[in-house]
Amino acid sequence: MGFVKSDSGIIVDSTFVDMEPQGRSGTDVHSPTSGMAVFAPVIGLLGVFLLPVPTASFALGLAAVVIGLAARRQLKKDPALSGSRLSLMGVLLGGCAVLISGPGLVYGVIFMIERAIRLQLG
Repeated sequence: MGFVKSDSGIIVDSTFVDMEPQGRSGTDVHSPTSGMAVFAPVIGLLGVFLLPVPTASFALGLAAVVIGLAARRQLKKDPALSGSRLSLMGVLLGGCAVLISGPGLVYGVIFMIERAIRLQLG
């Protein structure tokens, strides 16, 4: 058995054995990630953190849902892009922010209308 060492691997009996580290798929090439898919969970997480402020939480949650769905549509059209799980996480976080902050927002609007009516009536 003959061994010959080269710069990038070892040749064993005229068979090349690559010694360079490879990625999980066996290649060093990875597909680019969609920018919208990265942005959606960030906005959704902000919406969840801002739950004590229902207006901001509702707006950010709604934006995260819209951006996440747009990212999913973009990923279906361009299979070279990655980020499907990120866009799904953005949709889910945004949906949670909308569902949790929605009743607080409605309550706040009703309270303001009722207060305005009371002030008008004296």
